Amino acid sequence: MKTLPIRWKFAAWMAGLTTFILVVYSGSTLVNFYQEQIEAVDLEITAEGHRLMGIKEPARIEEAAREDESYADWLAHAVFDESGRLRFRSDRLTERAARLALVNELPHTIRDGKERWRTAVFTDSESAIVVAYNLREVWDVLADLVFAYVLSMPVAIAIVALSGIWISGRALRPLGDLTNAVERIRAEHLDDRVEVPVAKDELQRLTLVFNAMLGRLQRSFEQARRFAADASHELRTPLTILRGEVESLMRAPGITPDHQRKLVSVQEEIARQHHITDNLLLLARFDTGAAQIPMQELEFSSLVAEACDDVEALAEGRQVRIERKLAETVLVVGDQSHIRRVVLNLLDNAIKFNTRGGVVRCSLVAGKDKAIFRIGNTGPGIQPEMRSRLFERFFRADPSRSDARPGHGLGLSLSREIARAHGGDLEVEESTAADWTEFVLSLPLVSKTRDSALS
Repeated sequence: MKTLPIRWKFAAWMAGLTTFILVVYSGSTLVNFYQEQIEAVDLEITAEGHRLMGIKEPARIEEAAREDESYADWLAHAVFDESGRLRFRSDRLTERAARLALVNELPHTIRDGKERWRTAVFTDSESAIVVAYNLREVWDVLADLVFAYVLSMPVAIAIVALSGIWISGRALRPLGDLTNAVERIRAEHLDDRVEVPVAKDELQRLTLVFNAMLGRLQRSFEQARRFAADASHELRTPLTILRGEVESLMRAPGITPDHQRKLVSVQEEIARQHHITDNLLLLARFDTGAAQIPMQELEFSSLVAEACDDVEALAEGRQVRIERKLAETVLVVGDQSHIRRVVLNLLDNAIKFNTRGGVVRCSLVAGKDKAIFRIGNTGPGIQPEMRSRLFERFFRADPSRSDARPGHGLGLSLSREIARAHGGDLEVEESTAADWTEFVLSLPLVSKTRDSALS
């Protein structure tokens, strides 16, 4: 599920809080308005009742009631004699409603069909006068208020939400600038620092903390690079001495075949360790920017073809077929030994991590401004969750993918560093099938190429 940006979340929270406040406010004002209207009605019917009770003649009471109703169409009256017989009733008020009003002399509300009446009863020894007030007017005013709230509330919420987006955007703009500054910092430039804001606020503290963290990271990274470079350099001399001693022992007179086989095994391990040491030293030089790459124009097509010829013996031993489709005269600028190292490493992996009787397919084409070398192989493939880690140093995919001797997890990392140092890149194809693995090496072109292919 895609998460919302902070500014949208802030706007949503503000809109939600505003909605809650407006609903509570509207509800409380409606209730308060209704209560005040009822109190005003009670005062009016009380005054009307006392005025009518002051008239002693029954005929005059009816006449006064009709006169009041002619000016106020929300008023209604009913008069009962001492025996409870209805003596007078307004046409607006039903007899049922008038008798319901007699239940309680204090002002109260009764319902008569769709009508609501606020009634009060005033009595003396001879009669009982019911004064009723139709609450339709009060409910009409309440309905108008509700309608006004319904129309204005969405507008107010929309204004608050848009204001929240604008305010949060301005408030988060320094944080966005900090994020952009942090994104520009790479492992090669850990000495860069983020500009500290002048205002003494949370953002300034965050920037100071981040710069301090960069300082600690820079010191740790430099120590690790120095250690890798120094360790690799120091290991080369004893490994070279060991290799020379083993070669001397192998030429010594009287050595048995069994001892010779063991010395060959030791020699292979020394060569493997020497290869790892060279890779570590080269990676350390790339990290520090000290790797010197003599750039010269070279024919990439011939280099790839020769590399394929060199690994034919290894491929035949594993019953792997190498297919080529290489464009002619693809010229790039770079160091031949470094680029050859990358191509051989990719071919070696494609053969080792393959199935017996499988195929390695190589293709080289000239794009608009890049030479594109693709190398794919059959086999179990690489699990999707491991693709993003293939170029990490010392990372190795599941050894069950091949019965080949485990590697050291530096080949792909070093190959990508070499490709990027030449202005190109090395990537694993994301859309390959489950039983197919394909890498793409791109290098800048230096001249146009012909489209014909080598057989």
